[in-house]
Amino acid sequence: MPLVKSQQESRRHPRRSVVWKALIKDKRNKNFSSCTVIDISRSGALIKCIDPFKEGLIYPLMINAVIESSRHKIYTMAKICNVVLSEKQFLTGVSFTEISPEDQSILDDFVEAIFSEQ
Repeated sequence: MPLVKSQQESRRHPRRSVVWKALIKDKRNKNFSSCTVIDISRSGALIKCIDPFKEGLIYPLMINAVIESSRHKIYTMAKICNVVLSEKQFLTGVSFTEISPEDQSILDDFVEAIFSEQ
């Protein structure tokens, strides 16, 4: 999904398209909801979920990243920034509010690698 000019200008960090599985935990009912990460940056992601999540709230998010045949589990706390219904699923923009230095390094290296490939 291409970004419109105003979205591109508001991005603080470059994003990379991915198809990674993830789980988000709803703290109210203790359930996990399966979702798919469709793009990611060092500070946030766009995820596709069947369940809606409330904007402004923070949820635990575990991302199953596959980078060059290596699997990484990235744990973060994710603030829901926006939610849009699209084709029976919710496109959910999240920003990472807490992430370990190790997981942050994995994301930084992955996102920055796109510039060295060009």
